[in-house]
Amino acid sequence: MFVPGALIALATFPGIVAHEYAHERACRKRGLEVQDTCYFQLASPNGYVKHEQPRQYDDAFWVSLAPFTINTLLAVGFSAVAGVCLFLTRATGMGVFGYATGPPAWLALSLAWHAIPSKDDAENVYEHAKREWHTSWFALLGFPIVAALYVWHYLSYLWFDALYALAVVGGTIWLLWLAGEAVGLPV
Repeated sequence: MFVPGALIALATFPGIVAHEYAHERACRKRGLEVQDTCYFQLASPNGYVKHEQPRQYDDAFWVSLAPFTINTLLAVGFSAVAGVCLFLTRATGMGVFGYATGPPAWLALSLAWHAIPSKDDAENVYEHAKREWHTSWFALLGFPIVAALYVWHYLSYLWFDALYALAVVGGTIWLLWLAGEAVGLPV
């Protein structure tokens, strides 16, 4: 089944916006000048942050992986809200909580869907790791991270980003469910 990228981008636009915002904030936090930012567009790429070249590996690493960290943490948070709404629906029998589950679940899915760094992010980290591995143990650790980023990028052609989103959202709700049962909540 072929789904056009523009349709996916429209359905998951909050994740794209958060991804680019995380890049931009990381640039500013690391002291890198941001020249241009597009939080969302239907053209490819769906968003971008143009910034000066990072001076050292640490900067490249944190700017490239900021969306993974931020989007995943936000997705877990919104998944928890969706899970609580599900629990309240079941515990109280009030359908209003069931309706309230949808928006945080959608936000969580869209955020997690766009958490995985792009191929450009992986290349940026790789170039810095190549230059600095002999002077920084942190840069040396960058090679397996870069390999994982490349694999994740290419797996996105097989819907790995969607599977990751489902795993984050479903896993969070499942863990909440287990925790609720462990403490005796009516889940």
